[in-house]
Amino acid sequence: GKATKIIDLVKMIAEIMDYKGDITCSQDKKMIHDLVWTADISKITALGFKQNYSLQKGITETLRHMQT
Repeated sequence: GKATKIIDLVKMIAEIMDYKGDITCSQDKKMIHDLVWTADISKITALGFKQNYSLQKGITETLRHMQT
């Protein structure tokens, strides 16, 4: 997978949901250490999996589904 910073994911969700408030991030050392997650998708790729959705498209569709 592609590395995504948690703050970027939060900002993406806020934009999709038209959230206009402030977004702050904890300065806790554990939080700072875990700010980027990357999935190893080599095994599923070897099985022929191909990405059909971008992260933004998947989040958008998920949030729309949850709002209905």
